[in-house]
Amino acid sequence: MFFLLQLAIALVVPVAASSGPLPGKFQIVGPGGGGAMFHPTVSPHDPNTVLVSCDMTGSYISHDGGQSWRMFNLRGVVQFFVFDPLDRKVIYAQADGLWRSGDSGDTWSLIYPKPSHLKEIKMNSDHADEELVAEPNPLGTITAMAIDPFDSRTIYAAAGDKKKGVSSLFVSRDAAANWTKQENLPGVADKLWVNPHSPKNARTLFLAGAHFLMEKTPTKSKKLSVPNVKALTDISVGFTTEGHPIFYAVGDESAFVSDEEAATWRKIDLGSGREKSRAIATSLHHPEIAYASYRELDQDGIKWMGVAKTTDAGRTWKLVWKEDSNPSAKPAANVHDSWITERFGSDWGENPLALGVADQDANLCYATDLGRTMRTTDGGASWNAVYSRKSGDNAWTTTGLDVTTSYGYHFDPFDHNRQFISTTDIGLFRSEDGGKSWTSSTQGVPKDWMNTTYWVEFDPKIRGRVWSVNSWTHDLP
Repeated sequence: MFFLLQLAIALVVPVAASSGPLPGKFQIVGPGGGGAMFHPTVSPHDPNTVLVSCDMTGSYISHDGGQSWRMFNLRGVVQFFVFDPLDRKVIYAQADGLWRSGDSGDTWSLIYPKPSHLKEIKMNSDHADEELVAEPNPLGTITAMAIDPFDSRTIYAAAGDKKKGVSSLFVSRDAAANWTKQENLPGVADKLWVNPHSPKNARTLFLAGAHFLMEKTPTKSKKLSVPNVKALTDISVGFTTEGHPIFYAVGDESAFVSDEEAATWRKIDLGSGREKSRAIATSLHHPEIAYASYRELDQDGIKWMGVAKTTDAGRTWKLVWKEDSNPSAKPAANVHDSWITERFGSDWGENPLALGVADQDANLCYATDLGRTMRTTDGGASWNAVYSRKSGDNAWTTTGLDVTTSYGYHFDPFDHNRQFISTTDIGLFRSEDGGKSWTSSTQGVPKDWMNTTYWVEFDPKIRGRVWSVNSWTHDLP
């Protein structure tokens, strides 16, 4: 046990992810994309800097508006990113613990739990999910965080025991070195905001969870009304120049808006009244503009999906991304995807799982789904893929956003330039130019077997003969 403890602690701190050349002159190859991506977060200092996380424990950062990405790993799936409002180089990320970068995401250090307090790392599931065990651990798991917009050393956090549904509000006045409990919360909070227009010595906070929304000032706490739903699954808020909040929320697959400080809520109707919403987001400083992800919008016998946008605080909405959910339908003219739509149809990635709008520019929005990250810079007039880019005729190359399991890299014994990658979710990919560009290589595989290619083997004597192992079941135990 002593050896395991020492090994675990050594593994946790520090984790470095350099933006320089990869060691050994390695290059990332593949088509890009292929798995679920979440939490697109744009820097309030630089609209070209953005982060996303994924369901495979990797995180990604871009400093050129999504044209290229660098993967880094914080030992767990990142739940949120927070930029320091004053220091452009400082970024926080909550994974198994709270991590901090002081150099624009190049390197990261664990700051909570403190590394000196770590006792062990538990890995109980067959997906190798980690749990940091620390003593003392007064906060528990941090589920939401916000930084004072005029004092970077003042940090607010909601933390507790997610399994038990217990959560409290904490504050640190020394950049997360020490924490003081403020009060218990009515449930687990997954969103926390500071009203940037509230007085410096009397900050107003808003906290939200699946079953509550509350406002906290230095003198009182007040529960606010929420839509009449079983649970909120997404919520976003922006503040007018007068400091009034405008809330947007999704619950029970319906979207709602309140511009009356949550006193009343209006259900959002995008056209049929029966559409299903999934994600919603507004700009912190431009709350009259918001984007909502939708699907199953029934019009003229077609079920549409995509993103809707409001510019008047939710009173009217325009379908700025509208695609037929039929796999054989043509993609929308203003949606410029890479290989996923071309290969699997516009419905494969589904409507966005998450949306992220820039604080400083409501025309800049990222949308992530089950296989892609898409970006608009013109308020939804056009959407462009940033996970992959065209390379030659009918071939693609990654931008660094690779989100899938690769089971093997295979070389054709008769042609060194013909190479293959066997993967989960997106099947087999083939390169004819030594790994520079890639194309899907599962044409002819039965649909029920197409999800995963576990392996391929070449006949050593007969050129062109290959065997493959395929299944619709991915991640076999």
